Amino acid sequence: MKRWLVFVPALALFAQDPTGFSMWKASEITDRAKAAKVDATGMAGGPIGNLSGYTAIVVRRDKTGESEIHERLADIMIVTEGEATLKIGGAMIEGHPTTAGEVRGKGLTGSTDKKIGPGDIVHVPAGLPHWVVVPEGKQLSYLLLKLDKK
Repeated sequence: MKRWLVFVPALALFAQDPTGFSMWKASEITDRAKAAKVDATGMAGGPIGNLSGYTAIVVRRDKTGESEIHERLADIMIVTEGEATLKIGGAMIEGHPTTAGEVRGKGLTGSTDKKIGPGDIVHVPAGLPHWVVVPEGKQLSYLLLKLDKK
């Protein structure tokens, strides 16, 4: 009987994660954000996984980009580093369609300002205009979950 008591805990050390389980350490998210190459809009990053109907993306913003509206996708932002102002609501300035179901523009009018920083979690529902405004010389890093409202 004593052999089983030693053997069973040893099996747990070799067990694999259940199918569909994913985990990223905070240090991985931070390292990916810091190493990402910035595009013309001041955004850097990329997907870390496509997970059963939503996508997880590491994002670093080195400057203010375009305002956005997503027709079907909701955004959940989990801020890891930096600071910015998230403008929400109002009307888009000079909006133009980009990818399927998305419109981007030069800014927003009549929006509400929300200061965001490390530890903040933000939900932007599909259809809500939003714009991340990064102060000059600052950065913002976050994990972005894109959820299809289906």
